[in-house]
Amino acid sequence: MYPDQRLGLVRIIKGTRVNLEAKNQSSIFIIMKRFLHSFIFAGSGIVHCLRHEPNFKIHIAAAIVATTLGFFFRLERAEWLVIII
Repeated sequence: MYPDQRLGLVRIIKGTRVNLEAKNQSSIFIIMKRFLHSFIFAGSGIVHCLRHEPNFKIHIAAAIVATTLGFFFRLERAEWLVIII
């Protein structure tokens, strides 16, 4: 294995070294597109849960109440951590 291959800079295809840095421009857009798609899928999952899971609605309502009361009582960082956990 070449040192560049371990770093992800070179890919070996049947004994031929292909420089991946030349493909960085297009790969950045692919990564951004995948990242955006992951948020879209996560959002659709949350919407699905809100529509079909009554316990999820209760959980979200409790989280909103806890957050609102936390801001109202001006909790410290450590107290926020306890609520989050």
